[in-house]
Amino acid sequence: MYYRHSGARLEDFQDPGGNSALRKATKHNPRNLPCPTCGKPNRLTPADVRAGYQCDACADRAERGY
Repeated sequence: MYYRHSGARLEDFQDPGGNSALRKATKHNPRNLPCPTCGKPNRLTPADVRAGYQCDACADRAERGY
């Protein structure tokens, strides 16, 4: 199996070492975009959208059946 390395460092994540894959919001990567799944505003950063992510709540529901 092949995994592509995104080049992201641990400190680039919202919750380093936690369950979230979302990137940390910064001046150049603001959390100002809606989740494509639930539509709630201000859930994702541009980096999250480029990676094809959804918000943590939607990801938890999809992955864990919440």
